[in-house]
Amino acid sequence: MPFKRLFREDPEVALAPRAAWTKSFAGFLGFSAVSRAFEINGRTDEEYEWIWNAPIYEKPFWRSPSGYEIRTVDPDFEPPTVVLLAPDGSRCGFYSGGQLWVDPEHRGQGLGAELVLALTEALGYSITAVNEGLGLSPEGYRAHFKAWRFAVERAKEQGLIPESSVQRVY
Repeated sequence: MPFKRLFREDPEVALAPRAAWTKSFAGFLGFSAVSRAFEINGRTDEEYEWIWNAPIYEKPFWRSPSGYEIRTVDPDFEPPTVVLLAPDGSRCGFYSGGQLWVDPEHRGQGLGAELVLALTEALGYSITAVNEGLGLSPEGYRAHFKAWRFAVERAKEQGLIPESSVQRVY
């Protein structure tokens, strides 16, 4: 099982995985090429079709105040994947093997960054850092940066790291 954990006891606690805030952004991301050529459409590209029906763990990994949830996909599936559920329970996004998708009507709320953090915490490492040479769209790159920034800010808020020790290497 690649997942370190499939769910969290309290899914409403903000995600701040150690694998993010203990590294610089470059260390968290790993070597990645950024280009529009790496854009995906998670709804229409056939290679992502399986995600929309894959069995998911019954307990949420993360839950937002507005009712969004992130759940892990059955650990027998590869690559490691988390899915985003809208407040009505329908699937509206995923993060799978470094490929990130959130349906357009759910964007602009930081949900992509939360997906990145959820998979990072579930695995215990950043999927992009171990898959060197991964291609990201500009939006995907920004979501990974936002995820790292969220993790650092939350770790400071939770008293896990003092302000003076935060790495500012981007």
